[in-house]
Amino acid sequence: MDQSTQPDLIQKIVEGSFKTHPCPKCTQLIPEVDQPLLIYRPRQQQPLLFAPALKTTLAEDQTHTLQHLVQHLLETLDSSDDDWIMEGLKRIRWNQLLMIYSEAELSFE
Repeated sequence: MDQSTQPDLIQKIVEGSFKTHPCPKCTQLIPEVDQPLLIYRPRQQQPLLFAPALKTTLAEDQTHTLQHLVQHLLETLDSSDDDWIMEGLKRIRWNQLLMIYSEAELSFE
């Protein structure tokens, strides 16, 4: 997710509704979908935040999930230069996202 182009998704994180999705069959809300998230924050000291899914191991996060998300980011940015990625990556917990995204930062973006 690119926070500069998707502020509505950042707002959903702050509101606590990001991980809630409608069932494709009955449209009833499914609470707490367990999914990883890579947030791209251009012009920040740590431009990447990675919040892993809750039910994965550190090894799974580092090998499959994170590599897949980073590859998708590079394709989206139309770049093959990945030297900056591990330097600028911060692994966080989902509950830390609320602390990171204060109202002041949301209004800045």
